[in-house]
Amino acid sequence: MAVHDQDRALSALEARQILPLSEIIARAQIGDHQLLRADLEREGGRYVYELRVIARDGAIRLMRLNARTGEMLPDGKLSDAPAEHKPDEDD
Repeated sequence: MAVHDQDRALSALEARQILPLSEIIARAQIGDHQLLRADLEREGGRYVYELRVIARDGAIRLMRLNARTGEMLPDGKLSDAPAEHKPDEDD
Protein backbone atom coordinates (compact mmCIF):
# COMPACT_ATOMS: atom_id res chain seq x y z
CA MET A 1 0.00 0.00 0.00
CA ALA A 2 2.81 2.45 0.87
CA VAL A 3 4.50 1.90 -2.51
CA HIS A 4 1.19 2.64 -4.26
CA ASP A 5 0.87 5.88 -2.26
CA GLN A 6 4.42 6.90 -3.20
CA ASP A 7 3.75 6.15 -6.86
CA ARG A 8 0.53 8.16 -6.73
CA ALA A 9 2.31 11.11 -5.13
CA LEU A 10 5.17 10.98 -7.64
CA SER A 11 2.71 10.84 -10.55
CA ALA A 12 0.80 13.84 -9.16
CA LEU A 13 4.05 15.78 -8.71
CA GLU A 14 5.23 14.99 -12.25
CA ALA A 15 1.82 16.02 -13.63
CA ARG A 16 2.15 19.30 -11.67
CA GLN A 17 -1.02 18.51 -9.73
CA ILE A 18 0.84 19.07 -6.45
CA LEU A 19 3.79 21.10 -5.18
CA PRO A 20 6.89 19.38 -3.81
CA LEU A 21 6.74 18.67 -0.07
CA SER A 22 9.78 20.93 0.51
CA GLU A 23 7.85 23.88 -0.93
CA ILE A 24 4.76 23.02 1.12
CA ILE A 25 6.83 22.96 4.30
CA ALA A 26 8.33 26.35 3.42
CA ARG A 27 4.89 27.83 2.73
CA ALA A 28 3.46 26.38 5.96
CA GLN A 29 5.92 28.55 7.91
CA ILE A 30 6.14 26.01 10.72
CA GLY A 31 8.86 28.13 12.31
CA ASP A 32 9.92 26.73 15.64
CA HIS A 33 7.36 23.91 15.51
CA GLN A 34 8.81 20.44 15.07
CA LEU A 35 7.52 18.50 12.07
CA LEU A 36 6.36 15.03 13.11
CA ARG A 37 4.73 13.75 9.95
CA ALA A 38 3.58 14.81 6.50
CA ASP A 39 0.83 13.02 4.59
CA LEU A 40 -0.68 13.55 1.16
CA GLU A 41 -4.42 12.89 1.08
CA ARG A 42 -6.98 12.96 -1.70
CA GLU A 43 -10.15 14.77 -0.59
CA GLY A 44 -13.10 15.59 -2.79
CA GLY A 45 -11.12 15.65 -6.01
CA ARG A 46 -8.16 17.61 -4.68
CA TYR A 47 -4.90 16.76 -2.97
CA VAL A 48 -4.26 18.01 0.56
CA TYR A 49 -1.01 17.90 2.51
CA GLU A 50 -1.50 17.28 6.22
CA LEU A 51 1.43 18.29 8.42
CA ARG A 52 1.50 17.20 12.05
CA VAL A 53 3.69 19.43 14.20
CA ILE A 54 4.56 19.82 17.86
CA ALA A 55 4.04 23.43 18.88
CA ARG A 56 6.19 25.25 21.45
CA ASP A 57 3.53 24.59 24.10
CA GLY A 58 3.82 20.85 23.44
CA ALA A 59 0.45 20.54 21.69
CA ILE A 60 0.27 18.42 18.56
CA ARG A 61 -1.37 20.35 15.76
CA LEU A 62 -2.54 19.50 12.28
CA MET A 63 -1.84 21.95 9.49
CA ARG A 64 -3.66 21.38 6.20
CA LEU A 65 -2.55 22.89 2.91
CA ASN A 66 -3.93 22.70 -0.60
CA ALA A 67 -1.28 20.53 -2.31
CA ARG A 68 -1.66 22.29 -5.66
CA THR A 69 -1.45 25.91 -4.47
CA GLY A 70 0.16 25.69 -1.04
CA GLU A 71 -2.77 27.68 0.40
CA MET A 72 -3.32 27.08 4.11
CA LEU A 73 -6.65 25.42 4.82
CA PRO A 74 -8.39 25.72 8.19
CA ASP A 75 -6.12 23.80 10.52
CA GLY A 76 -7.30 21.61 13.34
CA LYS A 77 -5.79 21.25 16.74
CA LEU A 78 -5.30 17.56 17.43
CA SER A 79 -4.52 17.99 21.12
CA ASP A 80 -4.80 20.70 23.74
CA ALA A 81 -2.53 18.78 26.11
CA PRO A 82 1.24 18.78 25.82
CA ALA A 83 2.65 15.76 24.04
CA GLU A 84 4.07 13.20 26.43
CA HIS A 85 7.83 13.09 26.72
CA LYS A 86 9.17 9.66 25.95
CA PRO A 87 12.51 9.30 27.73
CA ASP A 88 15.47 8.03 25.76
CA GLU A 89 17.21 4.90 26.93
CA ASP A 90 19.93 7.14 28.38
CA ASP A 91 17.46 8.99 30.70
